[in-house]
Amino acid sequence: MFDDHANPAAREPHRLSAFSRRGFLGGAAGLAASGLLLGGSRAARAASNQVIVSTWGGDYERFLHEFVEAPLRAKGIQVLPDIGQPPARMTKLLAEKSLKTGQMDVVHLSDTDMFQMRQDGVLARIDYAQVPRGKHIIKQFYDDYSIPHIYSAQVLIYNPQHVMPVPDAFAAMWDAKYKGRVGIQRTAWVIWLQIATIVAGGSPTNYEPGKKLLMELKKNQPRIYPSQESLADGIASADVWLTPDWKARGYLWAKRGLPVKTAVPKEGAIPVTYRAAYAKNAPDPAPSLEYLNAMLEPKAQMDFGEQMGYVPTVTDVKLPADLDSVIGFTEEQRSKFFHVDFAYVAANNNAWLQWWNEEFLA
Repeated sequence: MFDDHANPAAREPHRLSAFSRRGFLGGAAGLAASGLLLGGSRAARAASNQVIVSTWGGDYERFLHEFVEAPLRAKGIQVLPDIGQPPARMTKLLAEKSLKTGQMDVVHLSDTDMFQMRQDGVLARIDYAQVPRGKHIIKQFYDDYSIPHIYSAQVLIYNPQHVMPVPDAFAAMWDAKYKGRVGIQRTAWVIWLQIATIVAGGSPTNYEPGKKLLMELKKNQPRIYPSQESLADGIASADVWLTPDWKARGYLWAKRGLPVKTAVPKEGAIPVTYRAAYAKNAPDPAPSLEYLNAMLEPKAQMDFGEQMGYVPTVTDVKLPADLDSVIGFTEEQRSKFFHVDFAYVAANNNAWLQWWNEEFLA
């Protein structure tokens, strides 16, 4: 879940370097970050209502700037982006854990990564009295250490010119008639283990049946791709007819001209929630909580749905019917979402990766 198959934003080289904030503010290290320089003392930064947000770059950062931060700027809150990939954000949080004041305020991560950071004790507990929009969060996505920004789920993405009838189950990818036409991202080992576990009748805390079924899938000669972008190329060339991916990704691919449609599997889709939290050692929680609240505002939620294909996480935002039919999920479909046991994933992820590389991909 740490790379571009789970990343809602494009990867672009717009960065705020991840050196120590203390050293930077003191002038010892110095940073250049796309024209954005932090200056002054830590106290001055807090007093001026600045909030440093560690997040993805590309479209995601641009949409945050347009949809989330504009109302904050009107209140005098200045948002300073710290752009990098999830492992760098997580490493930074852990490295700064023992410091009284860390070097980030708000952090954006996927649900799996955010759970790991909670387990490592670097996130503050959210005071929802200061996040009034929290009362509208869909109960399924609520927790006390991060707010859910947007969500989607892993569904079937297929080429309707070659896949008929409409696939209604993940099990379709094991059908011999799609031999050599199923696309796999090599970085998506957890997702594929979960899919195979669902098909094999495993459980959220037992993916072993999924391993056995994935070895059966190898006989169907699936096509392996190193990235989401290369998989899209495989779809465009009709080498790939069927693949699992986020429903939001299917929406974006279709908007860009790829011949794809999406189908929610009857076994239950696998959800992903992109979340935001603030560091336990952030200097002043007030602007961070304002930022979290702004992410849940109706206009921001609607704009992200229209632009990125990710579904609002609040109950008082209703997508237009035509958009909801393409990117959304019914209550019944949400009730069937596969339950991801984050503790189980965290405990086994390294071993699964080794198995994936040495057994499945070999």
